[in-house]
Amino acid sequence: MSRRVVIDLSQFMRSPAGGSAIRRRWLDGLARLAPLHARAVAGNFPPELPGAEALAAASAELARGSFGKGKGGLAVLGQPGALGSLRAWLDACAGEGIRLHASAPVADPAKTWLALLGPPWIDTAVETASAHGTRVAVATGRVDGEPIEPPPRGLWIDDAHAGDARLGALGLATLAAIGAAGIDVNAALAGAREVRAQVDGPPGIDNPGWSLARALRLCETELGRDSVIHVAGEGRLAGLAEWAARVQAATVGRLRRDGTGRALPAVAEAGDEEWLEAVAHGPRSRVIVAWIAGPDLPGGAAAPWVACAAESGQVVLRVRLGALDAGSVGAAMALWLRAMACLALLEESEAMPLSAVGRLYDAMEADGAAGAIDEARRTD
Repeated sequence: MSRRVVIDLSQFMRSPAGGSAIRRRWLDGLARLAPLHARAVAGNFPPELPGAEALAAASAELARGSFGKGKGGLAVLGQPGALGSLRAWLDACAGEGIRLHASAPVADPAKTWLALLGPPWIDTAVETASAHGTRVAVATGRVDGEPIEPPPRGLWIDDAHAGDARLGALGLATLAAIGAAGIDVNAALAGAREVRAQVDGPPGIDNPGWSLARALRLCETELGRDSVIHVAGEGRLAGLAEWAARVQAATVGRLRRDGTGRALPAVAEAGDEEWLEAVAHGPRSRVIVAWIAGPDLPGGAAAPWVACAAESGQVVLRVRLGALDAGSVGAAMALWLRAMACLALLEESEAMPLSAVGRLYDAMEADGAAGAIDEARRTD
């Protein structure tokens, strides 16, 4: 497993509600993952990472325009979900000089605005900014290979995932922006590639994507725990925990078939006594995903919070970043994206033939429209 990010499932494996039965189900399930693993690898989720040359060019362009004399940094306009991944990067890696706008800004002193196209208000803001002499970088995907002209004062960033709350986290536009904030994008790519190589490998115990997905699935099917709380071990990981919860909700939250209504993932921060009280004295139906940086030391902020949750009977899965740096954050994002894709495939494969899973996966990647998913089910 990567030293940049490690998952710890020990408390899950010795769950008092499961015990040896959980371990047997864990091993039995791993042996039957090969067909699904082939789908996961072919599905390209997370997507191919940006090439070093394209990333260097985009980063240089943004940096060249963003820090001119008398101007303050880079302003990024986009939907809240797309900005969530940027916030996770900036908080965890202490990036500076970027302001995020989830609605049309009245004014911003930045010399360059980066627009992650989507809602009409962004298009209007881009036109207004360009008319007032602001340099604008526009990031969105080409349509059917059609060439798109850059704005009059700015540049074009060809990134089909720029406005996606999930896949945009490791896309060209996001990585170029964090580079302008002083974050080491080469280390970010290295960490993501390291984990990508692992999750593309055989679907056994050493594959962290499948290990995490299997744990979450068994928590629901064997232990009756499908309510997930993402806990940030410290303040700088709050953005990453929120991003992970959003990815989970977008990827698997809407795929439940029995109509009982799966609870959306929640987010808490270690040290939040109100949340801890609710976890410790609430129903034993929760899974805690604890995001921790560095060793989980007894004196760390997360240790007593997580220990209390575990002692109260909740299941705890730890995702530990080697450090609060770009390499570890990139690795954690790549791991979580693949784990959620694997979890979606696991859920659907238990209720439909494998021949339909490919179409379901394609529908999920194409924004998971309910009609497309229903069509994938009807054809088998």
